[in-house]
Amino acid sequence: MDKYDVFISYQRNAQKVVEYMANVIEEKGISCWYAPQDLHDERTNMTYENIIAKGLSNASCLIAVISDEALKSEWVKNEITFANEHDIPIIPFEIAPTTIQDKTTAMLATKDKIVAYENPSKSIEALIQIVNRCLQGHSSYSLKDNICISNKDHAKTSMKYSIMSNDKGEIMLMMNAWAGEPYNPRFIYDGNGTALLYRSPESSVAFRNIDEGAREPLKSINEILIIEILNDDVDKEYIAPVRLVKDVENLII
Repeated sequence: MDKYDVFISYQRNAQKVVEYMANVIEEKGISCWYAPQDLHDERTNMTYENIIAKGLSNASCLIAVISDEALKSEWVKNEITFANEHDIPIIPFEIAPTTIQDKTTAMLATKDKIVAYENPSKSIEALIQIVNRCLQGHSSYSLKDNICISNKDHAKTSMKYSIMSNDKGEIMLMMNAWAGEPYNPRFIYDGNGTALLYRSPESSVAFRNIDEGAREPLKSINEILIIEILNDDVDKEYIAPVRLVKDVENLII
């Protein structure tokens, strides 16, 4: 088969998970490429690297099976980078809590991630739904569908962002990059759905509709890691102290 619906990228410790996942997906009529079963190409003497590149190039989307072990794998990181550079939709499928923060995790944070270990059966259902969306021509790329509003120019500008935490309780906020360097940044939060990031005297960003799952973690921290993304890469990274106030709306111009 030359064309595949999905390419599954994973680290070998997750092989049994991947085999189960692929069986369920293929029962729905979705074709899968994954190693080692698809590495052997009888028609050519291609190297493993070229066979993998061919399989990925001929896939409609990539499922990245994520764990700390996967994030340490050069194969997995290269496959994710290849997919990203060739505009192949990427679906992160996290099978265990992760602690690694690097260029790959920053890239994956802009995608619609499925946290599989919290509810394995429902996570497969969600995965199939997202794959079907990709096959219908809807890209899986996006930061979480929360809305932030810039008040730099007094205009409501729709922009997507994502708030995440790791197992150490550290919180980071990822958003599209803004012009200008941050200077004495501060993150002001009302404890509910609204926050304001002062980037500098000339630039501030307001966030509304913060997910309920992020609210308690935000209330428990003294500082937050801010990562600004430009062209799927980290453009700026900095720490902002967090201050709780009763009413953020009055601070938004």
